[in-house]
Amino acid sequence: MAKKAFLFILASATLISVVYILLHTRSSTVIGIASYGMHSSLDEITDEIFKAIAKENREGERKITYKVEYANFDQLLIPQVVAYLHSLRPEVMIAITTPVAQSAKRMVRDIPVIFTAVNDPVKAGILTDAKHPLRNVTGVSEKQNLSFMLDFVKKIMPNAHRVGMLYSTGEASDSHLLDEMKSASMNSNFELVSYPVHSAQDIQMQLQKFKNKIDFLYVGTSGVIQPAIPIIAQECQKLGIPIINSDNKAVVDGYALASFGINYRNIGLKTAQLALSILKNKNGNFPPLQPEMKDYTSYISEKQMKIFKINQDLLPESTIFITDLG
Repeated sequence: MAKKAFLFILASATLISVVYILLHTRSSTVIGIASYGMHSSLDEITDEIFKAIAKENREGERKITYKVEYANFDQLLIPQVVAYLHSLRPEVMIAITTPVAQSAKRMVRDIPVIFTAVNDPVKAGILTDAKHPLRNVTGVSEKQNLSFMLDFVKKIMPNAHRVGMLYSTGEASDSHLLDEMKSASMNSNFELVSYPVHSAQDIQMQLQKFKNKIDFLYVGTSGVIQPAIPIIAQECQKLGIPIINSDNKAVVDGYALASFGINYRNIGLKTAQLALSILKNKNGNFPPLQPEMKDYTSYISEKQMKIFKINQDLLPESTIFITDLG
């Protein structure tokens, strides 16, 4: 009887051990994705990453899973998001936007970190050289050639020569974007009028300062300014100022006259391809990627074209027209 009891206990212990091992042995590769928050352009990036992972799971030998965490555009939450994802022991971490990538670079040393939606990784201190990875860090820049955007504006509004821009004082990427705009506007013979925003509550008041001073307002990829596009559009409508946005969602939603900028789905695809290459080659020594001309798209609102008297014949052939059904 004692022997049977011993055998039963031994068998039970063995079963428990096997179950424990099975539960703690991964059957898939894990990618951690840390995002600043949910926004149209950032969502396009994650959507393309999800699609690429799904395709790899259909065609590849090993299954890939992912875990996404959002900081809800709160910089104080970013370290918590990064630390939590790191605790899950992913093989690769994707950090979306400049502040998230800065935090991931500081906190994660033992796995590859891929930044994306970062305007200038060198000025942000994420890389020391835009063409080479740093330690375990590489990624995809969203650095836009603002001269291309101003050339687009010249085509659709030949008489425009004053550009307005708001920038957040709390984000390094906004400071870099402002520097780029200063350089681009000077080279393209535009006058730049810019005002700082310390918090989202400042936006409405600062917009009033543009009255009779600018021919259009450019809204870039700022994590503070871009989510406020409904308020910006409302105020600009009162002031009679057209908006040129960095992504097409504002045009589709009826907030902006036009958009000219990076196609974030292309950025997401480049990010996913970089992550999959790192996983397959077991190292993160891949050069960072920059946007190419094919990564730009332009959209225009047919309704606002009429309001601001834009001549359709002046538009680039590749421009996508958005019809307001409202």
